Amino acid sequence: MFAILFLLTSCVNSQKEIQHRGYEITGHVKNIPADQVYMSVMVLDTAGQPKWPTIDSAEYVNETFILRRDTQLIEPAWATEIFYIDSITKITSPLSFNNQYLSTKEKPALYGGFILENAVMDIEGDAKGKNGLKLIGSKETDFLFKYDLMSPPDKVYKMNAKINSALETFDTSLLVTYKKQKDSLLEKYKTNFKKIIKRHPGNFQALSNTWNNANYFTLDELQDLANIFDKELLESPTGKKLIEFIAHAKQLTTANVFPDFGYMDTTGKKNSLQDVKGKNGTLIVFWASWCGPCRQEIPELKSFYNTYYPKGISIVSISCDNDFEKWKEALVKEQMVWQNLSNLPGNYEDIFSKYNIKAIPFMFLLNSSNQILLSGNLLIEEIMLRLKQEGISSI
Repeated sequence: MFAILFLLTSCVNSQKEIQHRGYEITGHVKNIPADQVYMSVMVLDTAGQPKWPTIDSAEYVNETFILRRDTQLIEPAWATEIFYIDSITKITSPLSFNNQYLSTKEKPALYGGFILENAVMDIEGDAKGKNGLKLIGSKETDFLFKYDLMSPPDKVYKMNAKINSALETFDTSLLVTYKKQKDSLLEKYKTNFKKIIKRHPGNFQALSNTWNNANYFTLDELQDLANIFDKELLESPTGKKLIEFIAHAKQLTTANVFPDFGYMDTTGKKNSLQDVKGKNGTLIVFWASWCGPCRQEIPELKSFYNTYYPKGISIVSISCDNDFEKWKEALVKEQMVWQNLSNLPGNYEDIFSKYNIKAIPFMFLLNSSNQILLSGNLLIEEIMLRLKQEGISSI
């Protein structure tokens, strides 16, 4: 009796061990016109650009393949793809998976990727079938198929366009109206967001989506969301980033004094905030030579500088580059006459982390005491309106 119990326990533990240590994906898939399948995952290079390295492969024999790795994944790998190279045409094709939450008999919803996680998964179906393949055992992919990326509704982005239009015409009445409408849309979005998180406190995709959409939540709201998640999940790299984001947000809220820095110019001279601040305020711009929108914005910044520098408002641009020479080349080409600094040869991710930056260009508008007046992916018109409220007009 003891031996039987030991055998059953060993089998159960073996299954759990695979789930804990790594992944095992068994494919029972018909009509793959190749004798090998490959798996790739999306990673970001040092400039934040996506790459798709192949991380695994398996033989396709008797309509079956097994992809297995005992090494534990630190975090699930978003945007994973299993593909094959046709033996005759040499065309590369991904396996397509059926999203049961969006599919209908008339129109199946097919996805060319899934989320790789530490789990035992199965893939079933026909590679040439119109309905795609069935993926079993991936709770993270199931979450993605059901809730997508949990981004705000399109109406919020459309409202942003209306707000921008009101800012450009300095129509404060319309601006108040549009902002109220946007706040109402966001409130509904955040209420539903929290309901989903409460249903999935141990799901990595729930955590990842919270981190990716953190800018839409207040500090208190973010803390409430973080308190919902399992403690083990918060020990993951993304969990730690969320906790760090919340800690930094406490320092970067409006009316707080902007944290000092010690970044260098192209000559190697270190500059603090006190060295570059304006008499009546400072606009800090985070940008990079590889960032198209950042470069497109520079003519507007030059116009802003010409208008407001005589009024005591300075600009300092802080680079998020990872290449010193490319940064210098961009400075020569753009001819920005204000102070330009960087943390090179340091890592730009340190800057992103310190100032809770998720996308550039990102700005902070400070008053004469270095207190934060505005922050975010700001429009020049938005900054001008805030300065007007502070008694500093463009006229």
